[in-house]
Amino acid sequence: MPRTRTQRIVFSILMAFAMVYGMELYNQALLAGELVATWLQAVALNFPMALLWQLFVAGPAVRAVVRTLGSTMSHLGRGIEAASVTQDQS
Repeated sequence: MPRTRTQRIVFSILMAFAMVYGMELYNQALLAGELVATWLQAVALNFPMALLWQLFVAGPAVRAVVRTLGSTMSHLGRGIEAASVTQDQS
C-alpha cells in the first residue's frame, strides 16, 4: 500500500483508470447482454496495442524515470550518510 503522498496520488490515479475501464466494460456488457463474450472481445482487440505500448513507450519511459529517481535517491543517501559520519566524529 502507498506510504507517501506521491505514492497515494499515483495509486489513486491507477485505481481510477482501472475502475473506469471496469465500469465501461460492465456498461458494454449490459448493452450487449453477454459479459464473458464482451470481455473476451475487449481483451482480444486491446491486447496487441497494449503490448506494443508497454514494450516501446511506457516500459522505457518508466525505466528512465526510475533510473533517474534511483540515482537522485542514491546521491541523497550518500549525503545523509556523510552527514551522520560527520556528526559521529564531532
